[in-house]
Formats: sequence, structure tokens, C-alpha cells
Amino acid sequence: MDAGARSGSFRRQHDASRAPLTTNHPLDPTKEDSGRRLPLNAMGWLWSSSKAPDGDKSSSSSETKDFSNLDRSLEEYLKSSTPQDIQPTAPVPEIEKPVLKVVSQVEKSKPRESVAREYGEQPAPHSQSAYGDRYADYWASYKGPDANKIDSPDVRIKEYLAGYKQMVKDMKAAAAENCSIEEIELHHCYNHGSMWQKMRMCTEENQRLSKCITQQTEFLKALGYLADPWRDPALTEKMQMHADRLYRQQQALDAATKSAVKEGRSVEEAVARIKADFASQSAARNPTNEQSS
Repeated sequence: MDAGARSGSFRRQHDASRAPLTTNHPLDPTKEDSGRRLPLNAMGWLWSSSKAPDGDKSSSSSETKDFSNLDRSLEEYLKSSTPQDIQPTAPVPEIEKPVLKVVSQVEKSKPRESVAREYGEQPAPHSQSAYGDRYADYWASYKGPDANKIDSPDVRIKEYLAGYKQMVKDMKAAAAENCSIEEIELHHCYNHGSMWQKMRMCTEENQRLSKCITQQTEFLKALGYLADPWRDPALTEKMQMHADRLYRQQQALDAATKSAVKEGRSVEEAVARIKADFASQSAARNPTNEQSS
């Protein structure tokens, strides 16, 4: 075969391949076997852009028939890739806005607990409560063990020593108050004493004052002065006066004993006379006690 014949046969084959597509549609009676070209939207392609109207039931039945002819795996793929209907979400509940309460000046002056009870507010449940807010009223006034802290031994010893030093200081102040006569004599010696007394720095007066303060402090300690911080102040003052009376009695007994020894008289008689004098003085000060006895 020569080159011209080959080119002619190849041209005929190419024209045949470019011939219009004709078909005899067995499912469409409107199509004739005339070899006419079918429109693109009339073909039963799944990816066709034409959609049946909402009220057209026949189109949906034809689509169902077309789906029934598909492969099982392809049908499952189409169903899985088809978007599902979006379910309407529930409306978000609106958050209630807190209502501001105007508190008057009278309510501000009230305690917080009374205001809470008046407005019906329930106290918050305590962290240590095992019943929630069941006993919230009782837990509201609970302070716990932290409110009553126990100090360490060192701190307690320091507090005890500080209290003891303060008690001794107050006791010496009370003794010095009882020894006011000796203190006046000392100041008189400094201001109006003789030259000999001033040269000796009023040694005798200083000794009498020091002895008075020491003895008065011992008497106060023996009587339990300031031992009870909750004692009646009137009773504490009576104890201070009694300590001064004991010291004056001791001083009078010492002087009577020295004079009796110096004069050669009986010491017992001198001591008995001094005691009788002090007993009569105490009876004159407290007549009610003598009548009751």
C-alpha cells in the first residue's frame, strides 16, 4: 500500500473517532433511534448539576433507581461523603445579672452577722465541716485551735520572769510607800543635818530606810501581796497597811528590848507592855471585829 492510501485510511479513522455520540436510550421513550446527540443534562451521570425540584417525586424515584444500579462500595462512599443535616443547637441560657443592693448607714453600722441574717444570707460552708452548709451557723463562730495558740516553753518562761520582776518592783514600791517616815528623815538629814551627819552621808538614816524597805518587802511577800491579780484592791491596800503595822510593832519591840537591857529591867515585861499597847490600838481601829468576836 502506497503512502497516499495510508494517509486516506488514517484520515477516515480520525473522522470516525470525532463523530457525534449517538445512542438509543432504552429508558427514555422520548428518544428516537435517529442517532441524535443527547444533551449533557439528559444523561444519567451522578455528578450532573441538575437537581429535581422539591415537590417532584418522580425525579427522586428515578435517582433511587439509579442508586440501586451502582456498586455497593460506591453507594456507601456517596452516603458517607454526603453532608448530614445540621442539628439546631440549644439556645445558651442567659446569665442572670446580680442586682446591686443599696445599704443604708444604719445597716452599715450593724454587725455583719446581723445584716446577713436580716437579708436571709446563708454563711458559706466551713472547710472543716463534713455536712456542707448544714451547721453553717455554728461553724461561722468557730475559731479553731489556731485562735488559742500555746506558746513555747521559752516564751512562757520569759513571760513568767517578766511578771515576777514586775511584781517585785510593785512590792518594793509599796514598801517604800510604807517607809515614807524614814525617807523624810533622810531628806531632812541631807538638807538640815549637822556637819558631822553630812560628812558621813547620813549613814544612820540610810540604814534605817534600807532596813525598813527590806523588812516591809518580806512582810508583804509573807502576806501574799499581789499574789492574786484578781484580788479586790481594797483588800490589797489592807494587806499593805497590815505589813506596815507589823514593821512598826517589831521596831517598837526592838527599842523596848534595848532600853530594858540598858536599864536592867525585865525584857519580858517590856515586850508584854508593847504588845498590849499595839493590841489596844488595833482594837480602837477596828471596833466591829472586837464586838463580833
